[in-house]
Amino acid sequence: MTAAPFIDVKNLRRTFDVSKPWLNRMLEGGRLEFLKAVDGVTFQITRGETFALVGESGSGKTTVARMVVGLLPPSSGEVVID
Repeated sequence: MTAAPFIDVKNLRRTFDVSKPWLNRMLEGGRLEFLKAVDGVTFQITRGETFALVGESGSGKTTVARMVVGLLPPSSGEVVID
C-alpha cells in the first residue's frame, strides 16, 4: 500500500507579464508579452520522503517553491497540502 501524498503538485504553471506599460503600448503599437517561468510541473511528496528540486540557474526552482508555500499564486494548476 502506498502512502497518500503530503504535497501534491499538478500541472503547475506560472507566467509573468513583461509587457511595456500600457501607455507605451498604445502610443508605440506594442502588444502584451508574457514570460513562462514554470510550465507543467507535477510531483508528489509523501511524509518522511526527502525531495530535491534541481535545475540550472533561472529554471524556475524558486518560483515553484514560492507557489508551493503560497507566496505566489500559480497561473494554473494546483497545489494540495494535506
